[in-house]
Amino acid sequence: MQNLFECGAVRVPGSLSSVGRLALLLGFLLGGLAMAQPAQAQTVVISEVMAETPAGNHDTDEYIELCVPAGGADVDVAGWQIWDGDDVDALVAWDTRAPGTTPDGTGLVTTDATIPQGGCALILDPDYLGGSQPYADMMPAGTVILTVGLLAGDALGNGLASSNPITLYTGVGTDPADVVDTYGTPDDSSDAIPITPSEGRSVYRIDLAGADEASNWAEGAVTPGYRASGGAGSTVTVSAAGGEDYTTISAALLDVAGGTTVQVSSGTYTEDLVFRDAITLVGGSGTIVEGNICIDEVNGTSTIQDLIITGRLYAHDTEVAVTNNTFNGDTLDDLSVGDDDDSAGDDGLLPCVGALTATAIEFDFAQGSATGNTVSGAGTGILADNGSNPVVSGNSVTDAADAAIKCSNGSAPQVENNTVSGSGDYGIHCTYSPTIEGNTISGSNTGIWIHNSTAVASVLDNDVAGTQVVAISVTADGAGIPNIYGNTIHDNDGDGVQFNWADGVLASNLIRNNSGAGVVIFGGYKEFIGTEILGHPTVIGNTIVGNVVDGIGVGGNNTQLESTETPLAAGQVAMPTIGGNIVSGSGSYGLHLEDGATPALENNLYWSNLAGDDNDSGNSLGATATLEDPLFVDEVGGDYSLSEGSPAIDAGYDTTYPGDRDLDGNARSVDGDGDSVATPDIGAIEYTCPGGCDDDSGDDDDSGDDDDSGDDDDS
Repeated sequence: MQNLFECGAVRVPGSLSSVGRLALLLGFLLGGLAMAQPAQAQTVVISEVMAETPAGNHDTDEYIELCVPAGGADVDVAGWQIWDGDDVDALVAWDTRAPGTTPDGTGLVTTDATIPQGGCALILDPDYLGGSQPYADMMPAGTVILTVGLLAGDALGNGLASSNPITLYTGVGTDPADVVDTYGTPDDSSDAIPITPSEGRSVYRIDLAGADEASNWAEGAVTPGYRASGGAGSTVTVSAAGGEDYTTISAALLDVAGGTTVQVSSGTYTEDLVFRDAITLVGGSGTIVEGNICIDEVNGTSTIQDLIITGRLYAHDTEVAVTNNTFNGDTLDDLSVGDDDDSAGDDGLLPCVGALTATAIEFDFAQGSATGNTVSGAGTGILADNGSNPVVSGNSVTDAADAAIKCSNGSAPQVENNTVSGSGDYGIHCTYSPTIEGNTISGSNTGIWIHNSTAVASVLDNDVAGTQVVAISVTADGAGIPNIYGNTIHDNDGDGVQFNWADGVLASNLIRNNSGAGVVIFGGYKEFIGTEILGHPTVIGNTIVGNVVDGIGVGGNNTQLESTETPLAAGQVAMPTIGGNIVSGSGSYGLHLEDGATPALENNLYWSNLAGDDNDSGNSLGATATLEDPLFVDEVGGDYSLSEGSPAIDAGYDTTYPGDRDLDGNARSVDGDGDSVATPDIGAIEYTCPGGCDDDSGDDDDSGDDDDSGDDDDS
């Protein structure tokens, strides 16, 4: 290492002559003017600095890239010197320092320090071979490989840091007059560089002919030995048949800068794809990718669009839009991108390593969207994991072995308007606080499973049919209270809705014609971090009709905290609230209470339940029960709205309903019976008066006045 002496915050190379040191120091003290622009003709340019290797990678993976602009002359840089803010080191050809050795790569120049015009050189650490050699597949043939110094202690990586300015000198000396190029100036106060990129990313010079100014440097993916093409607003093309910019997608991804659109022609591309920057990848009609796609710790938003993909897509710590692709799960495998043997040199630059599960689209601590995709036959169709909150919308997911759509470990995606069918276990399986809205689900064991939610989940306006075990299941332990409302749950082979030692609000749903019970409540509810009784299922304002077993069943152990624990102490209660529901046409009881079950019953309507309205000769229905025909408009035709004169009108459970709306999206409290008092109806669908009902706003005529007489006229 070269000797140094310090002057304030500026470290000056001790190898300079006393005159040179004085001149350089005066330049610093005058604001860096002597260093701001090269004194020599700018024949060689510092084009890229890689000082922030990924976490866990070796310092030996750092490098400095030098390029000679096209149109000039070849330049021999042997003996030139580089200062990184700590040391001055001489440049030598790789073979001069380490004869007989060659970094991994194809066609690299290691015995000559001459950089051809239009070409580039890499200054590697002398111990590069002892590291992971991550650039073997990136360095193009013809790249000149340099290193520093001849002494055993000389090194590049041990001193290179993003905060260090870099100065390139000729072989004549290290005075200001010998400066060829700079990255940042030693005073660093006027131009805001050096800058600090994210881990695994470098800083590159945008215009080789441009000045060393902050506006001419940018953060990007590493491009060792070459200049990235494209950039924001530009498009490059790929065709396996030739005739375009590239013949493989991976070559384009390696070469282009962030913001580029890569347009891929029809054809089959058998390759794994690793995104190193935020790219828009767009296929054409019949563009097939036989491989996996990995987007790991990429800054910005990447896009994957209009491809047929036989592998999987994995996004980690990034943002990605996955749009209008087809994932063919029949050939979806567990292959990994890259090599999980660190000795092979991937060491984090090919990040999707290890045994990967057969998930078609996975967001892992990632954001973005999956919209309009077709996924078939995967293990899991779409997964949001580890705090991922993507929008999952308008997808078709069929025949997944586990779950069509899954979210876990603190993820809160918006799962909207998807069509899910034929999954082995679950249509949609989520923890935490997803919004599950407007989906059509059929054919799985469980349609929707809200499991151990620790925050509020919303399940609304879904259509769930044809499940084998249960349409919607809520299980504890979790402090979250899911709101389940506005759903149509019908023609399932098992129960409609189950609460298993869980809390939640079930409101304004149509639960009909299921082969099991309409609603089943097992047990009470316990906070997952203590013994405080937080709440219990609230079943309000639903229409529960034509179910083969019971309309509503309540287990007798709702006087316990959990199924394995002793009964609650005196004064403690753990009972659900059941209010404002229409329960009719059940094949067994309308309300079936096991011994010890003590729900709060408010304003329910029971009618025509085969075994009876309850299993206690009517003694368990509560004092506010209505035992009359609800007068549906057309029950046989599937219209469960209320006819004029229905006993359910304005007779419901007067409380707050999720969304303050009924099954059809109408206001929950309207004055349906004309008594000037807006009260919810019993059942899921509010009565709509001919000409419209009064709501509780107080305005119903052209004047905006609504008096207590019940008469509204135009006068």
